[in-house]
This record gives sequence, C-alpha cells and structure tokens, in this order.
Amino acid sequence: MHYNNPSFGYGGYCFPKDTKQLKASFTDVPNNIISAIVDANETRKEFIASQILKSNPKVVGIYRLIMKSGSDNFRSSAVQGIIAKFLSENIKIVISNQF
Repeated sequence: MHYNNPSFGYGGYCFPKDTKQLKASFTDVPNNIISAIVDANETRKEFIASQILKSNPKVVGIYRLIMKSGSDNFRSSAVQGIIAKFLSENIKIVISNQF
C-alpha cells in the first residue's frame, strides 16, 4: 500500500517544474493527463493539511524535509507548502530527521 500512497504529494527539484512546464508548453493541445497530474498533486497536499488542521493542533511534527535518505536537497520539498499553511495558522512546527 505504501507505493500508492504519495504522502504529501510529489516534490523535489525537477518533477514539479517539469510537469508545470509540460502543461504550459502544450496549452494548444488537449492534454487532460498533464493538467490532472499537476492539479492532483496540489489537491493531495491541501487535503492532508486540512485533515491535520481539523484536529486543531498547537504543534505539528514533520519528519524529514527530504524524500531521499542522505540527501540535503529540500529546495522544492512537497511538505514546504504544508509547513507554510500551518505557520499561517500560528501552529508551531517541529522538524526532525531522526525517527
């Protein structure tokens, strides 16, 4: 089940940029699947954030900003948007890379 459960959606440096560029490059060509990929990623992140916010947390713990173990590249981590949403709701964030 973990393979089909993308957590906060996809992130990273290349894939979000590439899917958005594909969508922009083919505005004159019907391409429902490219739009659906980009939209579904945002929907997933919004859904997960709203589910967490329903419990009215004062503090939210985030485990790792990165997807690949051993990496230090979190520039476009999928969880960054979630963190921003929580901070806008004045929720304290605790980030750890150790489980």
